Amino acid sequence: MDLGGGQRARSLGMQDDFTEDGVEEYAKSRYRKADQRYVHWREVNIVRSYLQRAAEYPGLILDIPCGYGRFTPLLLEYGSGVIGSDQSLSMVGYMLKQLPHPHQKQWGVVGDAVKGMPFRAGAFAGVVSIRLFQHLHSPSEREAALAEFARLTRNFVILSYYRRNALHTAQRRVRRWLKPTQTSIDMVTRSEFLDEIHNAGLECISEKAVLKGLHAHHFVLLRKLEV
Repeated sequence: MDLGGGQRARSLGMQDDFTEDGVEEYAKSRYRKADQRYVHWREVNIVRSYLQRAAEYPGLILDIPCGYGRFTPLLLEYGSGVIGSDQSLSMVGYMLKQLPHPHQKQWGVVGDAVKGMPFRAGAFAGVVSIRLFQHLHSPSEREAALAEFARLTRNFVILSYYRRNALHTAQRRVRRWLKPTQTSIDMVTRSEFLDEIHNAGLECISEKAVLKGLHAHHFVLLRKLEV
């Protein structure tokens, strides 16, 4: 799929739950409210701080899932190029078309971290995975994704996960009672998370909460262990 400016999104034959118009509407509405804008600002600043720490490892970055490209401009500031991947071809296509500089080194591919990505081992200086982990509903799925991240990166992984939080769990129960939703997320304890990343050949060198004590969403900077 040629998207102009020399950029391409490659489909691997996966089912796409989004249309182009649906992605555009999602991108416009997702972080529109004041509290959502604050969360977006907070998340961008955490990712920026981790990219600054990982700046000694220049090279290509894999952004999975890239969504509509919320973090793409930031990643392009620090990587020599970015490959955005998502299960939705429409998301990947929208992400590429929104880039401020169409000739930057940016590509897209439809893929699934759990099932494996079409790249050689060590193809990336770093992997960034934001708001994926809480949608993986079994230890085997999470460990498969983590093992794939460890295979693909030479140096670092920036990842977000939902750390078990009693207050956030109660808030979600109330919201689901008031407004039923099909969305389901999994929270894990920190010890469970640390065990899973260690089994994948990674170690945590920093962790930051988006809203400390109030929300389960945490970001971590992981380093690939020496083999």
